Amino acid sequence: MGFTIEDALNETQSLYQLTLLCGKNGCANAMSWVHLIEDTTTIQQLWGKELIVTSGLGFQKEGALLKLVEYLVKYHSVGLIINTGKYIFDVPRDVLDYCEANDFPLLVSPWHIHMVDLIKDFCMRCLFSQREDYQITQYFQNIFSDPRTIEENRIELMRSFDVDGDFQVLLVDIEDASQYSEIERRRLSMQLQLYFEKIECPYSFFGMMVIMY
Repeated sequence: MGFTIEDALNETQSLYQLTLLCGKNGCANAMSWVHLIEDTTTIQQLWGKELIVTSGLGFQKEGALLKLVEYLVKYHSVGLIINTGKYIFDVPRDVLDYCEANDFPLLVSPWHIHMVDLIKDFCMRCLFSQREDYQITQYFQNIFSDPRTIEENRIELMRSFDVDGDFQVLLVDIEDASQYSEIERRRLSMQLQLYFEKIECPYSFFGMMVIMY
C-alpha cells in the first residue's frame, strides 16, 4: 500500500522536525523512493512518485523554487522537503499557492536536521513497504491459482485488509510482458499507478494488481 507523506508525518514528524506548509490533500499518495535534487537537469529522469529533498542550494534566485515545483508536479513527484536555514529561509507565497492548488505537499525541516539520515530512513521504509506489497500480491496469486488455499492465505491477508468487507481485485495483464526487462516492468507498473491516482475511489496498488474498495 506504500509509505506515504502522511505516514512520514505520523511516524517521524518530531524526529526530523517536519512541518507541512501546504498540499495536505496530496499526503496520502505513496512514495516510491527519495531523491536529493539541487538543480532541474535530472528531473526528467524521474519515474514518478518520488519524494524530493533539497537544501535549496540551486534554487536561491527569484522564481527558481517555483520552477522546481512546477517540474516536480509535471513529472509526478509526491512532494518536496526543503532543508531550510542556510540557502532558503522562507518559502515564497507564489510557491505555496502553486503547491496548494496542485495538492502537492511541501514540507520544511530545519538546517540542523541531517537530510542524509532522513533520506536513508525513508528509503528503508519504502523498501519495507514494497516488500509487504509483494507479499500481499503473492497471497492473492496463491488464491487465484489454487482456491483450496483461500483460508491459509486469508489469515495472512487479515493483517492488511478487512477480509470480510467489500473490495474488488483487478489484475492487469500486459501483452508480451515477458519481453520486458525487470526495470521496464517496474516502470510500467509505476505508470499504471499514476493513472489510477486519477480515479476518485480508495484503492491499493500491488505490482500489477489493484485492490479497489
